[in-house]
Amino acid sequence: MRSVPGRPAVTQPAPRRGSDSEAIAAFVRPTLCLMSIAGIAGLPQITVPAGEVDGCPIGLWLVGPSHSDERLLELGRAGQRAGCWGVAPK
Repeated sequence: MRSVPGRPAVTQPAPRRGSDSEAIAAFVRPTLCLMSIAGIAGLPQITVPAGEVDGCPIGLWLVGPSHSDERLLELGRAGQRAGCWGVAPK
């Protein structure tokens, strides 16, 4: 498993409904690049809450080796149960 700093899910606010195709494309291209880095490589990933900086939430992005989906989910659940992610266990 590897942990890397969480990446923003999006680089800018989403375009409003009814926006022209150029505005939508300008939003979609960089967003997909940020959201699919591990997915392009076929690696499982999860992002967990990791606190706040200046009142803004930050995340920790966990990426596992190929076919380690279950192990990665177990790690996420174990971290949640231990209170590591700043989220109360359910």
